[in-house]
Amino acid sequence: MTTHLIINDPRLKVAVVSGYISTVRGDALLERGKGNTCGAQHVPGLLAHGDIPDMLGLAAPKPLLFEMGKKETCFHFPDMLRAYQHLRRIYKAAGASDRIAADIHPDDHRWSGRKAWAWLERWL
Repeated sequence: MTTHLIINDPRLKVAVVSGYISTVRGDALLERGKGNTCGAQHVPGLLAHGDIPDMLGLAAPKPLLFEMGKKETCFHFPDMLRAYQHLRRIYKAAGASDRIAADIHPDDHRWSGRKAWAWLERWL
């Protein structure tokens, strides 16, 4: 939900995306579920234009913090890292490389909060 809101709602100035950064092409279709995915990943026509990190690039230069669990069971952790690195390149091209960060925690699919509050305070 946060992914879609930060892109589409101009009232939102900063976001913490917890456990969602991944790709449809890599994670949802090939690695994890062979098509068994969360409905929020299914954006009609998305793959004709890019993938989830490209869609998130539309949020630039809004500050984004991504929480990723090393023991993630809803998404494939290596794909999450690839998606995050792709989005970092988009933010760099937008001149906003200081506005994207990650909190890689040791747990599963959950809110970490370790860096979130400081991130929100910094940008609000």
